[in-house]
Amino acid sequence: MDFKRIEAILLVVFLGINIFLGFEILHTPIQLSDPAQKSWTSLYREMATDNIVLPKKLSDQPQDGYYLAAKQKDQLNQVNVHGTRSYSTSDKILTVTLTKPVKLSKHAAKALQQVKKFVRDPANVAYGKHYLYDSVASNENTYVFVQNSDYGPLYFNGAKLEITVSRNSIISYRQSYLSSVTAVREKQATIGARHAVKSLYTLSELPNNTKVKAVKLGYGHLTNVRGNIIFLPVWRIDLVSRATGGTSVKQINAFTGALLPTSN
Repeated sequence: MDFKRIEAILLVVFLGINIFLGFEILHTPIQLSDPAQKSWTSLYREMATDNIVLPKKLSDQPQDGYYLAAKQKDQLNQVNVHGTRSYSTSDKILTVTLTKPVKLSKHAAKALQQVKKFVRDPANVAYGKHYLYDSVASNENTYVFVQNSDYGPLYFNGAKLEITVSRNSIISYRQSYLSSVTAVREKQATIGARHAVKSLYTLSELPNNTKVKAVKLGYGHLTNVRGNIIFLPVWRIDLVSRATGGTSVKQINAFTGALLPTSN
């Protein structure tokens, strides 16, 4: 295939993505104004009455972000591994069972540092330095990492690394990875972290007796267009039940304040 034909195909794909996003923006306009009529002080008192604990610092300053496009390719099928491998060509997931398990400390904090060191070593995990540890999604048997990008973390099942531990040893991992993450539209303003929490509460998605552990800006899955995975900015809100200690995650569209699904 000659260069001019490749260039023409890329141009068609780019135009297709921008037409779709233009249509999306027209039907879901940016809403930087607060959707709740009550003041923050009033809502804060209501949440305190409902035993909802918020972070000490929760900024109301608008941020900014992009629509992003990424691709799932078969690069993980080409990497060398120290163990038995299986690769799914349909969902681009690599699963590796280590030939020799990696021993970890019995102390949780030290074990976490050892897992992070294992992940960062390219001899162990391809593109390992591109992942960030996700404390809310992790537990004592599975350490979860999300793929980072030049624009921020990608909260998407197709951009994740899961390290499996048994008897204080790393025994296997499961990995997916996105390549060519690029901005496909100009930077746009988003709502702030406080606005996102207010939206979650007014939508009745913030349960009583809950601690808001963290509110982080990243990117969540919007749709697929012509083989590209499209992302938009999201506020990810990590929740911990004060009754059971159980964790959950909510995502708020950082452009509109709408609730988004978290499993995709």
